[in-house]
Amino acid sequence: MIHRNNLFLRLLLTTLFSFMILSVDMYAQDGRWVAYSLDGIGSGPIYHDCGDGVIGYAPANSQYVLIFDIRTGEWKLVDLGSTQTFDYLETQGNVLLVRSEDLLFGYSSSLGVWDTIHYEGTVYMDLSSQLFQSYGCSDSLAFYLTDQQFYVFDGSLGSWQQYDYGYNEDYTGGYFYPKNDCIILVLLKDDFFAGIMNVVYSSHTQTFNKLDDGCSIHQPVYDHGYAGYHDRAGDGKEFLLIGYSAFDNQFDVIPYTTGENETGINFWDLGSIEADTFTAFAYGFRTVVELYEHVRAKIYGYSTILGSWNTITYDFDHRVERYYGSGYVGGQFTFDNDILNESGYYHFFFYSAVNGLFHDINTDLVYTSTTSAFSIGGSVFCVFDAQHGWGYNPVKQLGSNIDLVYDQFTHIFTADDYATFCRWSQASETMRMYFYNSNTNNWSWIDTPEHRDQAGTGTAHIYMHKAWPENSAIVYSSFQDTIMQRDFPDSIYVYTEINGILTCARSENISYLFNAEKCTVHERNFEFNQNGLGSRSAAFYDTTGGRILHGYSSLSDRWTTHSISDQPYYCYDPGYIGLISAWVGMNGYGKFYAFNSLADSWVELIPEGKHVSFRVGNRTALVIRLNHVYAFDPYTSTDVIEEPDKLNPSGFILLQNYPNPFNAATTISYELAEPSAVVLTIYNNLGQKVRVLVNEHQAAGEWSVTWDGTNSDNQPASSGIYFYELKAGGETESRRMILLNDGDY
Repeated sequence: MIHRNNLFLRLLLTTLFSFMILSVDMYAQDGRWVAYSLDGIGSGPIYHDCGDGVIGYAPANSQYVLIFDIRTGEWKLVDLGSTQTFDYLETQGNVLLVRSEDLLFGYSSSLGVWDTIHYEGTVYMDLSSQLFQSYGCSDSLAFYLTDQQFYVFDGSLGSWQQYDYGYNEDYTGGYFYPKNDCIILVLLKDDFFAGIMNVVYSSHTQTFNKLDDGCSIHQPVYDHGYAGYHDRAGDGKEFLLIGYSAFDNQFDVIPYTTGENETGINFWDLGSIEADTFTAFAYGFRTVVELYEHVRAKIYGYSTILGSWNTITYDFDHRVERYYGSGYVGGQFTFDNDILNESGYYHFFFYSAVNGLFHDINTDLVYTSTTSAFSIGGSVFCVFDAQHGWGYNPVKQLGSNIDLVYDQFTHIFTADDYATFCRWSQASETMRMYFYNSNTNNWSWIDTPEHRDQAGTGTAHIYMHKAWPENSAIVYSSFQDTIMQRDFPDSIYVYTEINGILTCARSENISYLFNAEKCTVHERNFEFNQNGLGSRSAAFYDTTGGRILHGYSSLSDRWTTHSISDQPYYCYDPGYIGLISAWVGMNGYGKFYAFNSLADSWVELIPEGKHVSFRVGNRTALVIRLNHVYAFDPYTSTDVIEEPDKLNPSGFILLQNYPNPFNAATTISYELAEPSAVVLTIYNNLGQKVRVLVNEHQAAGEWSVTWDGTNSDNQPASSGIYFYELKAGGETESRRMILLNDGDY
């Protein structure tokens, strides 16, 4: 509910409340380094790793596992009671896995608890490839497979679960897929057609399941489950169509026997599709009912969201429509097509994993082998002929056409929600880059000097094209459906990189940083360090010899610089935290500076002793010395500085929410100096959008809005750090707040 309020009174109450909670508010500070002595912990080689919310450290010979949890901001020393021989440690997201010769240790930073279990048997497979390694972590689950038991540490439970899956020595290999809400095992025999076992664990039901007569997985990037088929004898006669959804932890199996003149229809993956989610699969069967006249296709579609197969039958007059059966799989949909004989028009058939429905569309686009192409992405489909293009969102069933220029095409690329391709001509020195956005159902384009031999680079929501020798860097953002362009001096070499929502183009003397989510561009007069671009922040130093550190936060969309007296040596930034080391004497790791993009701050560390190693996670960092370890906690500081409310150039004031921390609801207040289009958005600590509270044009004056702690689906958000961001008059401001649900006080 939005209403006017007394801004001065709200400011006074907020200031008083902030003062009262300074001693307990761990979340709104600059960050700090937390040291821990290694005396008496153990000996031998060390195993260590950084996840999103947890750090793990264990010497090879020790009875202890040392943990740093950024939820509490403290080191924990877990005593296992007897000396262990550790040989593996991994952490990802909020889960930590440690293995010794007979013990498994799991830790959940979501709950702040740990659990151990003595495992039976020997590890099933122990290879260097993650795909073939029968142990590992996802963001919320850890697993370990032996020749006797299947062990899973569930981060939402904080405990180990085990399952006797019925090991058979005939199973000699396999594939292992740790997902965020399930673990999937595909166990194979030497004789591929003798049977494939599928074993699964679902965090939704917190139970195991298995299928003795299962299938291999043709697309291992599936979310929330998987789907596939198994030709039981390899002769195209007896098929099993198999789907699995983690939401109900159930298999949906369809046996299918082909009839006379009937063959399978494969649905192909066009390549490494950049998409947010993969939930759709399809397989089909084509029957020649009457030669050269009547063809029938029966298509099965599976959705890992819905957990069920759906089917449809199409009949074709082969004298009118040429249908040969060759489908394609995207992220949230699949498609197949035929071509009208007389006109050459495309006819497309779609299956949506969102609603489990099939639909088909006739287009006015004409197929020819030299001027036509199509591509498939997460929720976007694109096709064009000699004169026209068609972009389509099969999930929303929205599409739009565009008239094309030039007579030849190159570099078609499709990602999660956009498609792009170039048109050029021998008679022109200019080419046009087209972009279709499946969210807005909009086409856009930009003209650039012809570089048909130079392909761009794309991720799920960002496409970057770099032309040489003119060196025009073109960036497309599907977040805002916006094209950004910056030029470099001619005939110099420009490096480009994309990570998360950020991308950069850098040369020896100038660099540009693009924030694709906010569509802002930042210029610096030096070359960015190669490893300094994170997914949500960046940490660089001047490569020309300057001693100024530059940190960029995507949350605030601003830079924070820090002058140092030392010479920088190495920088690395994978996510929200950047780390730059500096020379002290002959040691390039004698000093460290952490950039905390969650607070726009630089925090110095002068560690004691001989350098051993360092590691940077998504929201924390680890520095290891011979006798000490240092963890970076992004949320706590010994010094508290509250930044005063300030007026943006656009003329608005964004106040701290009240109360903060809060349980059931909190109020966000702001003042507009002039009428503006206002967007007020809640983000979680990973930068993911949680809810849009305001999206409208508002008059000048004082406003407030209440957030009840729920997401866009009206489901309660979990306890943690959140950011609210106000956009008005072309300017942006954000602040941090803390949600504490019942039981977390």
